[in-house]
Amino acid sequence: MRLFDNRMPLPVPREQFANSVTRQERDLMDQFHLSYEQLAWRRFVIRADFRGDLQAFQREHPATPEQAFTAAARNRFSIPDIQRMPIQRQAMVGELGMETVGIEERIVFRPGETGALRIYRMPEKSRVYACGADPSGGSDANDGKGRADPDWAVAQIGDRDTGEQCATLRLRCMPGEFGRYLYRLLRFYNMAQVALERTGAGVGSLEALLNCNYPVGFMYHRAVTYDQDPLVRSDKLGWNTDEVSRQQLISGLDDAIRQSSIFVHDPTTIQELLWFIINPRGRAEAQPGCHDDTTIALALMVVVMARMPRPIVASAIAAPKVARYGKPARDADRRGTLMKWRGGKWVKPR
Repeated sequence: MRLFDNRMPLPVPREQFANSVTRQERDLMDQFHLSYEQLAWRRFVIRADFRGDLQAFQREHPATPEQAFTAAARNRFSIPDIQRMPIQRQAMVGELGMETVGIEERIVFRPGETGALRIYRMPEKSRVYACGADPSGGSDANDGKGRADPDWAVAQIGDRDTGEQCATLRLRCMPGEFGRYLYRLLRFYNMAQVALERTGAGVGSLEALLNCNYPVGFMYHRAVTYDQDPLVRSDKLGWNTDEVSRQQLISGLDDAIRQSSIFVHDPTTIQELLWFIINPRGRAEAQPGCHDDTTIALALMVVVMARMPRPIVASAIAAPKVARYGKPARDADRRGTLMKWRGGKWVKPR
């Protein structure tokens, strides 16, 4: 029997029951057109059969496919906030290609039955987009046991003004190939700003992106120190992951989810967020046998939205001219200060 075929009489007068409905329950009623009697049954079963454990109830009586596979451990991200995300199971699927019209080279979307790119909202002229990119290091989620399940190379595109997820690129490829595909994706989305994870295999992707002559003004520059003014930047490109920066990355994504600063449409991303747990040693990671690539890419997209200076203009035809942080000098207060490491300390370049 399906979850919402069940119902029971209201334990209190209807008006009193209506006043007790929580925000999460109201969202469920709106999404699935539930009656108060169905909601009363749900409350009773959670309390009587599952001792108030909502996640256990959802695994046994899932309202969506994602709820059936929620991690049976301590989740790192807020489950109720994730489950309110507006999932879109139908997306435009395909690949990006190059076309030459006269002397102009254009990036075009070629839809198909399959493809690495899933688009939930096409780019719109004059809108500013953010991208988080996590290249694949080739690690096996199954630790070499059974069938191989290597990591994915993932890029997430979001609207900087609304926080809406617009597209997801997810494929298995070498770092250089990913960097070249990322170049097309960033150009397609109005020369999007990007934070690319450079640790390990990411160096190859970053090098490929630079070799495509993508403007460094649209790439994330690392902060000088973890606790320094975010406007003060070094001239080093890409996000460098270590134990401290990884916690900052995950905490930033958690804050964005809880504050509804971002809205995710992609079912795969939603599922990975639900599988992201705190293990018995206190480390936040994907549960065994699962991936976290879309989660990390989404967190890097949040880094762009939260930390990178917003371009004044964005156009699908011509990209705004933005120098690196702090150049020209008139933009130093808005874009930060370019710093170099000289003589054992950080100094402003001449």
